[in-house]
Amino acid sequence: MDTQRMDTYQTGEQKAPDYGYDYQQYDRIWQRVLPELNTFPEERGEDGQLPGTPLPDNGDLGDLPGAQENPCCMGTAAQQSIGVIVGFTENEIALCRFYRCLIPHAPTQRAAAVLRRMLQNTQDNVRRLRAVYYLITAACFRADRQIPMPLIQDYCVTLRGAYHEETCTSLNYFRAAVGAPDPCLRALFERLGRAHQENAETMVNLLGAVIC
Repeated sequence: MDTQRMDTYQTGEQKAPDYGYDYQQYDRIWQRVLPELNTFPEERGEDGQLPGTPLPDNGDLGDLPGAQENPCCMGTAAQQSIGVIVGFTENEIALCRFYRCLIPHAPTQRAAAVLRRMLQNTQDNVRRLRAVYYLITAACFRADRQIPMPLIQDYCVTLRGAYHEETCTSLNYFRAAVGAPDPCLRALFERLGRAHQENAETMVNLLGAVIC
């Protein structure tokens, strides 16, 4: 695990160095990873502070953003969740294989289109989790185990199993969100939990269209 770089500061009359952070560039990156989270607002004041951020009356800067050793998202705190992220990523990859194998078994073109959309959404989840893994570790994700191919049975039986899989995955994301020490990671887990909740509802609709 790479050691996080600690920001340094200068004392006396010396001026703090300007690292030239491009907040708009960071914001665009985060819009791809987690669109609803505005980690770096595009507009900042001339002093670099966020609009409307008050200074403490006692002059203590310890509570301001940037004063902590690691104030940003996906830093040291998020490293505690790396094992969880790896497990979720492998699970999403397995779901991608499942949907890819299930699509040819769809009884109608409409059902196949729904499954293709679910496949695309799950692929997006994999890309998002891989991006988060890189943000935290500065390393590319590599699966620790070989992910088995799914077993496709009778269409209704398979949908029933998929419903329970999606429901359990959703609950696991919500549980992980409760325990996540990093706020951005917590928001991501909650978002993915809601996505799998919607997938479970879609399975109910697909099953309702073909069940006796």
